[in-house]
Amino acid sequence: MRALPTPTTEPALVGGRRAPSGGRLPWSWARQALEEARNYWIATNRPGRPPHCRPVWGVWQLDGFWFTTGSRANRNLAKDDAIAVHLESGQQVVIVEGRAVRTREHADLIRFAKAVDTKYGWDAVPADDGVTDPEGNGGPVYVVRPGLVLGWNTDVSVATRWEFGT
Repeated sequence: MRALPTPTTEPALVGGRRAPSGGRLPWSWARQALEEARNYWIATNRPGRPPHCRPVWGVWQLDGFWFTTGSRANRNLAKDDAIAVHLESGQQVVIVEGRAVRTREHADLIRFAKAVDTKYGWDAVPADDGVTDPEGNGGPVYVVRPGLVLGWNTDVSVATRWEFGT
């Protein structure tokens, strides 16, 4: 697992202008929100069609956001690995933009299965193509290493842009 580099930080634009305070949120604020979230929304690109959005379960690790899905997103990511990940909350906003890389490494699948079992009580185990549970739910496993993360607080008085240069 390769830990993310320290991001560069600057005030972000929200609605085309800087937040009123012009301040910055610490990366620890965004990281904690990503770690503690229960549900995440992903958006992938459908070739020649509108984007595909759906909620997923996932875990934030030292090297990025890990998730699995059995949805249309798999076909989209096979053609275009660009992805956006958004927290469920519209009050504590964190948006991750990056690339989704599929992992088939057995050690990664074991680590992911243990992390989702701890977080969700989901009895997932490694499979040939990702992870699965006793009912056959699951799918390929992806890690999203962020290039850009945007975040702002409840009243949008502070908005921050973190760039990872990855």
